[in-house]
Amino acid sequence: RGNKFKMAFPVLLRNPIGHGAGQSGDVMGYGAGDFVAIDSYYISIALDYGILGLALYVAIFAMVIGAAVAVMLRARPTNDREIGLLMPLATCLCAFLVIRGVFGQPDIHPMIFMLVGMVIALVSRAKAAEAAEVPVAAPVKPTRRPRGAG
Repeated sequence: RGNKFKMAFPVLLRNPIGHGAGQSGDVMGYGAGDFVAIDSYYISIALDYGILGLALYVAIFAMVIGAAVAVMLRARPTNDREIGLLMPLATCLCAFLVIRGVFGQPDIHPMIFMLVGMVIALVSRAKAAEAAEVPVAAPVKPTRRPRGAG
């Protein structure tokens, strides 16, 4: 794996905007007919979509995980079982990010993006419930002046 990172870094610096979808194996220096196996999905995505593509890919997960953790930290105890799913979902997404460093096969992405959507929906639901619980300040009633004053 270390060798593949060493091979990928100069190629990435030559073209930091990426080489196009599915091109990472070819541009990394594998010859025609060679078995192309890039173990790290981060290398694949960086070579395919560039530095910006890699940053956006990681940012999607970082933002969703961060939002889930923020909701969990400020949430009041509740009987809502679905909000309780945020912790295992955030943990699953964290594990997914770690696994991407050593496993380059993208076949699990449809399920992972479904989990990302689930976290977004649960965070939205928790924020809506939190906003509904906040009491609205009562309007201030105008005070009447006593007669004869002023």
